[in-house]
Amino acid sequence: MARKARKKAAPKRQRSGAKARSGQKAPKPKPLGTDFLDERLSKALAHWMRVNIMAVASWRKISPSEYARETGEGINKVSYHFRRLAEYGVIELVGTEPVRGSIKHFYRGTRQAIFGGASWANLPKSVQDGVAGAALQDLMKVAVHSIESGAFSAHDHSHLWWEPHLYDDLAFKAAVKLLERVRRQLADFAVEAKPRLAETGQEGQLVAIALAGFEMGKD
Repeated sequence: MARKARKKAAPKRQRSGAKARSGQKAPKPKPLGTDFLDERLSKALAHWMRVNIMAVASWRKISPSEYARETGEGINKVSYHFRRLAEYGVIELVGTEPVRGSIKHFYRGTRQAIFGGASWANLPKSVQDGVAGAALQDLMKVAVHSIESGAFSAHDHSHLWWEPHLYDDLAFKAAVKLLERVRRQLADFAVEAKPRLAETGQEGQLVAIALAGFEMGKD
């Protein structure tokens, strides 16, 4: 009986070998961006709190305790959702800080979560709205603090400006491309300032630079 069983098994091994020799290959995994956005990201953001955490972490580093304090949510629930987002690769640990006998963990959103592998347009609308809303809320907090602390009026070259323009789609796209070029140049200014600050020993000023271009909602 044992010999018959081995004879039956032999053709299976031969067929498997024939497939391998025929040049068939195992399917390659999809690029990280596709899988990440279509599958892992949708699972990671299955809870509204995770959407909000990702939105905040995409613009600044934040710890679970800080998020819990800012939102009034329970620390245990917040910590759980931070862990789940980290497991899915949506946020990553970027630093720790000892605080009264414990360690505070700081997280930021990963580039893969927001910009990797697929365009911004492929992100779920809830994530787009959450990220944009978190950025504007942070900007307003920074602006209000600057005004209340007197930092805004301490420099004659402080500047705040916005105005509406009536564009067609071509002009809108051109304006956004211009903003992107300006953003890169602004980053270059910081690189150029670093050796000057080191040479003079000055602390420098932490300057908020904001760029935005979006369609205004209709009344």
